[in-house]
Amino acid sequence: MKLPREVAEAMDKVKKHANPDILYDIEYMQTVCENNRWDAPKLQPIYDWYRQNKKEYLTALVNGYEVEQTMEDMLKKFFEENVNDQSQRSRGVCIGIIKTLDILGKFIEGVNVEWDAKNT
Repeated sequence: MKLPREVAEAMDKVKKHANPDILYDIEYMQTVCENNRWDAPKLQPIYDWYRQNKKEYLTALVNGYEVEQTMEDMLKKFFEENVNDQSQRSRGVCIGIIKTLDILGKFIEGVNVEWDAKNT
């Protein structure tokens, strides 16, 4: 089961820094989030996603989960697959990714700045 990055990271933080049983106590999460209690910020992304995806949430708790790749993750991976290849095609791929990100006004850590600095 794949979860959005924000939800998976919030769940991982709860598992690491709090009682992981909280993730199974939907009533507790609801009370905390709706009353904006002290631990609401760490539970809010989980609870918000749960409300729209109850079955998927419970499946992820029982069977485990992976982080869903964002567009940025996929672009970075594609960039990394090509950046060390010296072929003209790979260089064109990297330039295309950089130019597209520039046009869109987007920044991806490890893509825009680092590559530009090495190749200008």
